[in-house]
Amino acid sequence: MVSRYCQTYASATSEYCSDLWGGSSNGIRATLFNDDLILARHLMDRYRGSHFTTVYIYAHLYQDYSTAVDYIVSEFRQFDSGDCTLWIRRSTGRLCTELTPASHNLHIHLGSPYLPGLSRIYPDNAETVTAFIDSLTLEQYHNICAGSLEQWRSIALSADTVVNMGVVFRCSNNLFEDSVEIAFLPSARGPSLGNWRTSEHGGGKLMPNGWTCFQSGDVFNNTLCVSVWISWMTDRDIWLSQPNHIFRRMNIMSNFEDYVALHRVDYGLMISGPRGDPPVGFLFLCPKEDFQNSPFSFCWPACPAYWSLDPSGIDRLSPEDATRLGFPVFDLTASANGWYWDTRVYEGLREFHGAKGFDPYSQDVARHLGLPLFQLSSQCDAPVTSDGEDFDAYIDSICDSAYTEDYETEYSPSSACDDFDFDTESSDNQDLVGGNWGSEHTEIARCKKHDTSESAVEENMVAEEIFVPSRSSNVLMIIQLVLILFLGLSWTYDHVAVFLV
Repeated sequence: MVSRYCQTYASATSEYCSDLWGGSSNGIRATLFNDDLILARHLMDRYRGSHFTTVYIYAHLYQDYSTAVDYIVSEFRQFDSGDCTLWIRRSTGRLCTELTPASHNLHIHLGSPYLPGLSRIYPDNAETVTAFIDSLTLEQYHNICAGSLEQWRSIALSADTVVNMGVVFRCSNNLFEDSVEIAFLPSARGPSLGNWRTSEHGGGKLMPNGWTCFQSGDVFNNTLCVSVWISWMTDRDIWLSQPNHIFRRMNIMSNFEDYVALHRVDYGLMISGPRGDPPVGFLFLCPKEDFQNSPFSFCWPACPAYWSLDPSGIDRLSPEDATRLGFPVFDLTASANGWYWDTRVYEGLREFHGAKGFDPYSQDVARHLGLPLFQLSSQCDAPVTSDGEDFDAYIDSICDSAYTEDYETEYSPSSACDDFDFDTESSDNQDLVGGNWGSEHTEIARCKKHDTSESAVEENMVAEEIFVPSRSSNVLMIIQLVLILFLGLSWTYDHVAVFLV
């Protein structure tokens, strides 16, 4: 194992791969970096409290990481992210990829947008983060949040549970049966169905009638799986362009980690070892289309599989006969899998959309990007607010709290730089981790009162803003009307007097 990694190192010469080599008599070479390296995960953990700084670091990490991966693949024709450790060089502020496995590595999404011309991975000051965030397009920002800040959740299902695809649901525990669907995509593209496969990703023989056949010896002590997924989750702009609209409509103000955008449902047929010495047989698995109850709902079919001694599958063995011959019984499993984001991501989306000139509580961003619109689900039992007064009061409370100050105290960039010996000015970083990028427009987005009145629940549920004049404005308007009336009467009196004369 050691020699394999040494050989890999010896031929790696990219500026983004660790050059850990010095000469030795036995052919193994090594060089120390003299405390020049910082684990990328440690750097990210230090800045975890600041959403926009986290976005900045992930975007910069991706640029160097993708370059290193391209080089490794070109040299060795293969790459496994688990076979490398990610470091940051203090001297250059760039990524250093060590080709040895790491037990707790930092996941970097290779589908993130490429942003040329980026500089040091860790930010020099608040202005650096501000300028970078301001330069991002909606698609670029969404892509970074989707690829690097998403979190995966898998929830077990009972065999008789029907699952609707293209939805966002609330699940506060690990029981899908207790979940509540809050929104769905009425115009989502149809779900995709995969073929039956073994746990080693092996496939069977597709029969003319749509069933899939496996030889019995290939499936003992194995799990046969088929998956269904919704293609809209490959473009997560759809959800990230409008989550705060749905949350405001539902008056949702906390526990955002409970809300999952469903991506895939996995159905598994677990097969144990045989009992005794059964004859050579065949396992037949139902057509994948049998899982589909309706265009967007799926469930285990009544007869997902059967054993047969006939390679054509015409003569089926009953469950009793199959058990008597030594064939194992089936154990059906299912899981719903999707993505969720924490409070900081949704808060960041609200500020970013507002700074770009959009109402973050509307679906204007989705319309601007030409994306389909979510609608509230009929399953939701949370109160649907028509004016959002409670939600607006909550947003106002954020503005009045010491939200930013608490962030700056807990995740001070200057303390992070002290630990890592970065060459940065602490006075320039006071607002960095508090998320105060572009203070001239971010605070407006954060503290702007949304005195809105939304129309009745329609297909698009468009919010309409209504201006409510203050008491002082009413008094001023009355005075202006009285003056206009006085001038009008004076003009009439003068003209009538002249006429009489």
